[in-house]
Amino acid sequence: MQYEYMESRLKRGQTRSRQRNLLPSEELLCSGPFRFRCSWDWAKLPPALDRASFSGLAWSGEGRLYAATNAPDCPVAVFAADGSFLKKLGDRHLTGAVHGVCLSGDGTLWLSSQDRHIVLRYDKDGRLLGALGSCGLPSDSGINDDCAPSRWRYQTIRRLAGPFHAPTGLAAGPDGELFVADGYGNAAVHRFDSGGALLRTWGGMGKEPGRFTIPHDLCVDGRGRVLVADCEADRVQVFRSDGELLAVIGGLLYPLAVAADAQFLYVAEREGRITILDYDLTVLAQLGFYASHFAAHSLAVDTHGNLYFSSLLEGGGLYKLERLAPGTGRDGS
Repeated sequence: MQYEYMESRLKRGQTRSRQRNLLPSEELLCSGPFRFRCSWDWAKLPPALDRASFSGLAWSGEGRLYAATNAPDCPVAVFAADGSFLKKLGDRHLTGAVHGVCLSGDGTLWLSSQDRHIVLRYDKDGRLLGALGSCGLPSDSGINDDCAPSRWRYQTIRRLAGPFHAPTGLAAGPDGELFVADGYGNAAVHRFDSGGALLRTWGGMGKEPGRFTIPHDLCVDGRGRVLVADCEADRVQVFRSDGELLAVIGGLLYPLAVAADAQFLYVAEREGRITILDYDLTVLAQLGFYASHFAAHSLAVDTHGNLYFSSLLEGGGLYKLERLAPGTGRDGS
């Protein structure tokens, strides 16, 4: 089944009423030692978020999912573990188009504002604490902004620049450091200390190791490594926190998001797959396949190994993959 066909089919389906099944239906995903139950109706969306898209996800230690949205009145939506909507955070007039969201160990909430060219810092109650970058003033990467929103706009980048030019993903290190993927206008990763001082910028446009096409998202794993989803190059690059390249994970299907827990690494691939690796970068499982319905844009993992992702297919959506014990079937055995 071609990806384009899936999109057109879903568009046609939007004209039909959304009726729930009279009898339950269950979908299980099995790959390698992993088993997941698909929960397509996990998120209980309020009317303001109906058909909203979710560009960034972050799981908190308090058992909540933070989701950056394109909804006009809800820059960040907060969900409980059961999928119920709890509250909204942020101010669209201040944040603009929020793309990435992450939480540091002390509960600080970080948001990347794509069109304001800044990163905003909030406390856990949603009070603004400060910002990094210059609001409305993109850094000079030489990119041709007149060709936006073309997918190939990144090819006009001429130089590595400082923070920020349309930042995308965010990740917090264990010691309070912040890493920002400056993905839509700069092909860069920036590293900040816990006080917000810039420590280093690395990257530059290109497909050579250590450079980026579009560094769309990043995460910090349990070893302190920084994994960067370099989507147009179909790879994830693995760095030390100081920017030294350690490894390249290739052969991916346009990776847009990366996440990590204490045991595994997870890659969400826009063209229909979620890949799971161990810390030695060995592929353990691949959920989905090319042109399947896992057209994921963002990804998060909770403390139980459950996965949450947003879809790029028409109508968007926010979904859960519930981790099951190996061998678990429909009867729970």
